[in-house]
Amino acid sequence: MGKPGRVMSVSVNYKPYVRRVVRDGRAQKAFAANIGNAAGSCVAGKIKGQKPGKGAVIDALKSCTAQYKGIHYSI
Repeated sequence: MGKPGRVMSVSVNYKPYVRRVVRDGRAQKAFAANIGNAAGSCVAGKIKGQKPGKGAVIDALKSCTAQYKGIHYSI
């Protein structure tokens, strides 16, 4: 199992708390190898050279990740 990290989160009662998350576990590394790195470079290539708004980033992300929808990979 990977090393745990800490992030600030908000509970259902809107109270902040610190929770543990795994940042370099097997599942995270498998996602990065199969989907994350390719999709990230695709999005970076589409928005390079401009200062995109939130909508432009979301549109680029949707177009780059459409091919990965529903893919299951082994860990």
